[in-house]
Amino acid sequence: MKANPPQGPLVGKRQSSQAITAEYQNADEIFVRKTAVLPQKYSHYRTVKGDGNCGWRAIAFSYFETLHRIGDRGRILEEQTRLKSLNNLLNQAGFEEHLYEDFVQETLNLLSEIAYSHLASGDDTGLLKAFNDPAISSAIITHFRLLTSAWMKTHTEAYQPFLLEDTVEQYCASQIEPYQVEIEHIGMNALIDALVLPAGLAVEILYLDRSVGVEVNSHKFERVDASGTPLNPDAPTFRLLYRPGHYDILYKIEDVPAPIPGPTNLQVAYATPVTYGGFQSVPVAPVSNDIAPYLDIPGISAPFPPVTPGGMSPDAYTSPVSPVLSTFPATLPLRPISDIGGFRPSKYELEAEFRPSPVPNLPFQTPTFRNQRCGDQTLQIRVEGIRTIMAGIDMSNKLHSLLEMDRDDAEKERHHTHYSFAKILRISGVSICERLQKEHRLHDFSRVDD
Repeated sequence: MKANPPQGPLVGKRQSSQAITAEYQNADEIFVRKTAVLPQKYSHYRTVKGDGNCGWRAIAFSYFETLHRIGDRGRILEEQTRLKSLNNLLNQAGFEEHLYEDFVQETLNLLSEIAYSHLASGDDTGLLKAFNDPAISSAIITHFRLLTSAWMKTHTEAYQPFLLEDTVEQYCASQIEPYQVEIEHIGMNALIDALVLPAGLAVEILYLDRSVGVEVNSHKFERVDASGTPLNPDAPTFRLLYRPGHYDILYKIEDVPAPIPGPTNLQVAYATPVTYGGFQSVPVAPVSNDIAPYLDIPGISAPFPPVTPGGMSPDAYTSPVSPVLSTFPATLPLRPISDIGGFRPSKYELEAEFRPSPVPNLPFQTPTFRNQRCGDQTLQIRVEGIRTIMAGIDMSNKLHSLLEMDRDDAEKERHHTHYSFAKILRISGVSICERLQKEHRLHDFSRVDD
């Protein structure tokens, strides 16, 4: 009777290695003892389908997964370039390009995908999808089989001593190149030499067998010098678990990314009702009649009436109107700009023709002004601010017209200086209005913008 083909995905999801312990709990005592301590060092593992390609697939998946975990796009693209250059090795070994180019392209495509992927380094969704697609998985495995064969054929001196009866050519034709032929130890060495070590990676293989000991034996494949000293002891390493005739993938706890925490369920504890025995009266601080902090507001010079505990009526007094800014000159003073405090000295003076037109008194009888809860004093200051703005507008408009007609550079500079002064007048008027609006909580009056 023909045996049923193995079931399950080509590459499984990462899971706890306690599953291996449970699998061998009723097995031979040696396996029970070794698998019982296995999770202490290797917290997770990943199953690989045992269809004759498990060793090839385990190496291939781990190679891509380790590059993805490193997360260095430049390094992945360098590896892509290296694999492209190895097409010369395939040609040298006698493989025709039109026979292998499609297999190579699938490998390069997957490298590009993980190089430009926006997934986190621990997200294996894309790799699992690719390696569980039979067409993509088979193409990558075939590429790596041909690459291993070409490597052995071009480095015969490194592998021929381990072949007792076959030549390297014969061994590759019967054990490396055919699909669904299990990888042996010599083939695993050649695959690691061609693919893994030149990428700056290392491989540790753990052997679960009946050998003496309480832990699984392991062997690490890494670059070493002539004395056997590792050239890069900190090289990124992936791990395989070998059981006779089958390979799976193992992980140490540091190789597994921390899971992203999910939403937390908040437990709300309601407070115990409290019975109050009553409230104690709190003494109120006396109200001060000191208005000194408010005298810096333009136009406020008269004292407020005294505040009495019983309150006051809005009609109890009449707010006096301050004589400050009660009138506005019809013309601007004619004096050098340098005499005006705070301005940059200038050799130019205002000329007689630059006089603003008389500004009529504005009838503030709109519903907005009638409904304001502010004193006559505040309103008067508001009027003076708007008059200042309009005077600046009138002057700046005349100067702006002259600037456009000026031909001489000196005249233009002189008019531009005067125009800047008129602009300052407008800004000053706006500042008066804005300050009153802030400190006296006036409604938002319409302002003349610069």
